[in-house]
Amino acid sequence: MTRRYRLQNFSCSLGGGGYSAKVSGERNNGRIFDVKINLGGNPYKLALDVPDDPILYSPMTAMTMKRMKVGQEIMVPTYDPITMKKTDVTMKAIRQESLTVSGEKCETTVLSTNYHGKQFLTWIDSNGSVVKQETPLGWTMEKCSAKEAFAAFRDSDGGEDVLSTVAGLLMSWQV
Repeated sequence: MTRRYRLQNFSCSLGGGGYSAKVSGERNNGRIFDVKINLGGNPYKLALDVPDDPILYSPMTAMTMKRMKVGQEIMVPTYDPITMKKTDVTMKAIRQESLTVSGEKCETTVLSTNYHGKQFLTWIDSNGSVVKQETPLGWTMEKCSAKEAFAAFRDSDGGEDVLSTVAGLLMSWQV
């Protein structure tokens, strides 16, 4: 990315359970990116027109999210490397909520994010850190230490392969 957060290159990969997908792109000329796609060992290339306004990361967006008050809404143009399309993401502050995270109580703002018609809920603390998120895939993720994460993994029954699950859901998800 440039200093103004203008996308110069991107890459994305998923794999697991016998499935693999890799997508990478690099700005060639103006808005045109040379894109390489490899789906399960079948590579191909294409030229893709990517608008300059999608936001992948911006400190201003993070600062705005941190300061959102209940009822406020923002729309952020983004670029999705999986669908290779620009899409607008709408975030709305829907409530304040107290949470206990890693044994400590914190005050959060709950944001509802609409992405491709799916709703994500995100709890952001006063420092602007994401402390909890619920996805339309039925997953709930909470901030924890590396020690807590490894202990939970070690104590689990193995469960499903997360990458296989995501890949299967992405293949069936209408985007």
